Amino acid sequence: MFSPRIKGRELKHIPVEYHFTHWAAEETIKFIKNTDSSDTGKPFFCMMSVFDPHNPYDDYPEEMLKFVREDKIPEPLVSGFSIADRPSAVNREMEHSYLGNFKDFSMEDIMEIRKGYYDSIALIDIKVGRVLEALKKKGIEDNTFVIFTSDHGDMLGDHKLLVKGAFFYEPSVKVPLILRWPKKIPAGKRRESFVQLNDLAETVLSAAGFSKETIAGSMPESSDIISGKTEQYPIVCYRNTGINDRGEYWNPPICGTMIRENKYKLNYYHNEKQGELYNLEDDPLERYNLWDKKEAQPVRNELMEELADWLFRQEFKRGSRGGSAFPGEKDKVVNALH
Repeated sequence: MFSPRIKGRELKHIPVEYHFTHWAAEETIKFIKNTDSSDTGKPFFCMMSVFDPHNPYDDYPEEMLKFVREDKIPEPLVSGFSIADRPSAVNREMEHSYLGNFKDFSMEDIMEIRKGYYDSIALIDIKVGRVLEALKKKGIEDNTFVIFTSDHGDMLGDHKLLVKGAFFYEPSVKVPLILRWPKKIPAGKRRESFVQLNDLAETVLSAAGFSKETIAGSMPESSDIISGKTEQYPIVCYRNTGINDRGEYWNPPICGTMIRENKYKLNYYHNEKQGELYNLEDDPLERYNLWDKKEAQPVRNELMEELADWLFRQEFKRGSRGGSAFPGEKDKVVNALH
């Protein structure tokens, strides 16, 4: 008997028909079939959320193995960089990730993890295809705005790190974002400018017909991706939100912020007062930390100033903890000495 609720995470290789990705797709297709596609039909919103690819990585349906070329799965980046040049926060993650210490995993273990990741993506690919086919059969694909994205990536052994965590390397922070709207967006068009997930707010509201004034009042830091105007300095924050191998928050806390501009990425760990600076044009694999290099100081200073300005804007927008309040006319005290 198939009993996922009893076995929990011990259950391996869930059959397609019982997999969460399959269920999410089927529920989405059911929703599409039940929508009113007439001219008078109301607009609809549907979000299909899937859990995988995620640890444990060996719960993928074995049927997916035929869709993945295992010999083409790249090995992780585990050499060519200096651990001593990294902030101590990153090395704490390497040694005490909630999946365990990286040194306890063999290359065979890591490659099995990567295979499971790819197999889970193959399943998503198939199921998203079924959802798009449902839109076509319903006759509404040309006027349905489809967004595909993810909240984060996984390191899968790169930089001797295992999952997401207290770091900002490309495998973790660079996520897919695909927009499909045949009536509005040309197929096959690629954008090189920076995009953040909070930009989806204005993008969706603009597509729904909200005015720029309304959007600016509710999401002032969001940008319409379709129009092409997005933020120059993407920001990613980590505020001790992950757990370690003891199932606890990091102690002492790990708090970091990433800022990116053109070819440079700066990562700063506030508690440790340590940082990383990478030239992604010359060093796309982020092997050479330029933080302490003399020739990189002008770029480091510029990005630190931009980061300080951004952090101030966030604090200023939130306002004081108690809010602003002034005494009535009768209660005012004159403080002037002259």
